[in-house]
Amino acid sequence: MTRTAGAQIGCQRPSRFWGLGCPKIYHEAEDTLDFFTKMAVDAQQIALKQVDFILDKARFFGRFSGKLNARQQKTFDVVFRRGPDRIARGITPKDYTKITKCPARTAGRDIAGLVEMGAITRVPGTATRNARYAITLPRQSQDAGCSEPSDQAQALFQSTDTDGRLYPANPSIRYDGPIVAADGWYAIQRVASQTFVAHSVQALDDSPQVGAVVSIHHGHIIAPERQETRGMNKKRKPTT
Repeated sequence: MTRTAGAQIGCQRPSRFWGLGCPKIYHEAEDTLDFFTKMAVDAQQIALKQVDFILDKARFFGRFSGKLNARQQKTFDVVFRRGPDRIARGITPKDYTKITKCPARTAGRDIAGLVEMGAITRVPGTATRNARYAITLPRQSQDAGCSEPSDQAQALFQSTDTDGRLYPANPSIRYDGPIVAADGWYAIQRVASQTFVAHSVQALDDSPQVGAVVSIHHGHIIAPERQETRGMNKKRKPTT
């Protein structure tokens, strides 16, 4: 916990402590206390996320380790070693062949076996050649609920007058795309051209806004960061 708090404060230190060290800028004590309180809360959330990840890893290998062949075991060892953010991305056939160095046909058979045993699930809307599979963590698989969206979610989706298929959101999968409809109970997100997922609003940490393009994972709504395009600010050389 000490290291986590230190890391979190360290990330904010350059912008915050420059002002504290400048005699021309006045900082009230309340602002400083608010800053450290927020950092403590953020550090606690990071620590809890790490604890959940460790427990999820232990449950996953406890459930599937005896059923995996050497290539499958190696793949999950590598993916879990890279942390919760890598787990959220899931795996693709390309990832599998890169880690195991096996032929594509062998990778296809291994992945099919993982789907059959329930270790991974295919992400709705991903193309056959570029399929992405979410790693099924035991805790999250219990939270996923039924395989069909509720009637209320279906009614909200139908009100958008959009063609496509609606699926219930799985907390273990990270979804990216715009919110096309929302009410007090559900938020409908487009994740592919004709694929949509229904999120329970009560399971989200914020109220989704219709039209916003967001990422949703573990109930957290994250707006994508805008990255500056490289070279946009470079001055062009005058032509002669």
